[in-house]
Amino acid sequence: MKYSQAIVQLRDIHIPEPVGLFPLPIGWWILLVAAIVFVGGGYYFTRRYLRRMQRSALKDLTQLERRFNTQREDALTLSAQSKQFDAAIHKGFFTNESGAKVAVAATSITAELSMILKHFAQAQFPKNSAVQFNGEMWLKFLDQTGGENEFRFGVGRNLLVWPYREIEDDSLVELLALSKRWVSQNAYRRWRRVLL
Repeated sequence: MKYSQAIVQLRDIHIPEPVGLFPLPIGWWILLVAAIVFVGGGYYFTRRYLRRMQRSALKDLTQLERRFNTQREDALTLSAQSKQFDAAIHKGFFTNESGAKVAVAATSITAELSMILKHFAQAQFPKNSAVQFNGEMWLKFLDQTGGENEFRFGVGRNLLVWPYREIEDDSLVELLALSKRWVSQNAYRRWRRVLL
């Protein structure tokens, strides 16, 4: 009898309520914060690395532009001096010499400009092997990657011509500006699919 009374006094089995997702235990919060910091840090440092390449190329282009402006001012000074001494010294000696100096400087500047663009293109487009492109293929590559046809049909065409002839000063300034625009447009092209 005692046994049956004990069974009657027993209560039914109570199952605890299912555990919900919230509030999360402290371990999950720490893991969530760590994942957000990891993804955000990866995004930040990747963009910082890409900006470093862009800043380096833009710095090189700015130094090139400064050097060209300095050489142009020096050539103009020599040209002014040659005009003053034109009566004393046989005609055209300094003018030709200063003109030749300007042409040599511009030739080296265009070669250096092309080298900077190829270095940056190789870093941004490793699969295309931009360094191998020459002539029309190089200009076509620059236009396809953001040059808006300014390289093949505009002032950028002079990258092919200027190493062999004299340059107009204004055109070189335009070419440097076009090159800076191209570098700015292509700063994140390699990682665009990953980052955005």
